[in-house]
Amino acid sequence: AVVSTQSTGVERKEVMTTQQDNAILPITVTRGLNDRVYEKRKLAALEVERIVRDLMSRNDTKQVKRVIDLLVNSFVLAQNPNSKKGGLIGVAAAAIALGKDIGLFVSEIVRVFLRNDRK
Repeated sequence: AVVSTQSTGVERKEVMTTQQDNAILPITVTRGLNDRVYEKRKLAALEVERIVRDLMSRNDTKQVKRVIDLLVNSFVLAQNPNSKKGGLIGVAAAAIALGKDIGLFVSEIVRVFLRNDRK
């Protein structure tokens, strides 16, 4: 979540980073991944898959890593159960899109399932 009040330079930097990271995925995708309705999360995940495929076709592995990190940090690790579910389906969609290139990102993807919080 983006904090609207900023009292220190550190908070501003965090907010700017969050906004910049979210620019990787369109707002419709981030809203869809957070939705309580499964079908909307599923549609958003399909869009994540398309985005990752497009990035990989351009060999933009740095952006793919940013997408996966965003899904993990902003969704899978969120407190909201719908965000967690959206993050998991998003990570799964990214893994499908990676296909044979999944080995480049296996550590980022597997760490999702190695967390202590198993909810």
